[in-house]
Amino acid sequence: MPARCWMAPEIRLRTGMVGDWLLELLDSGAVSGEDPDACTTTLAAGSARLYAACAGAGVRFVTSGELTEPTAMAACSPFVAVNSALEVDLRGQVNAERGARSRIVARIESGTVTSPQSDVDIVVTEHGTADIRATSLATREKLLIALADERHRPALADRALAARPPAGRTPAGRTTDLAGAPS
Repeated sequence: MPARCWMAPEIRLRTGMVGDWLLELLDSGAVSGEDPDACTTTLAAGSARLYAACAGAGVRFVTSGELTEPTAMAACSPFVAVNSALEVDLRGQVNAERGARSRIVARIESGTVTSPQSDVDIVVTEHGTADIRATSLATREKLLIALADERHRPALADRALAARPPAGRTPAGRTTDLAGAPS
């Protein structure tokens, strides 16, 4: 994840695996190489430069049990979880289990939703960042379409519009009374 996505300086990481993305965080100063607890991990996979950085100060290797030990996790304040995704649909649901590439899609077609829309706060792609917390479905759609590759945006907008129920109808197809309550 690019360092520009982090708002707080000198963050600390607890992650199952580090990759070359850690180098940008170290180079930018977002993660301090001077802090012995700046990065706690179980595995490193990447370039020779990454391995050299991991051998220096600031990166500590532990077992997966130590990494996820409840009191260690509770000591992380503030605690922010960052997860990767293969697909994010226009509702903000995430599929991190199946798929060939990272992408914004109209609907997760595989049926595998690993993070429901209520658990997703911020989505980051190579095209930007969207804070989808406490937003309406229409606002989520707009924000997430803006994160898709520009070649796919018109089709996503069409699919989002087609998925909306007609005026006066609920998603379940029931009519609404004058006050807007399902009847």
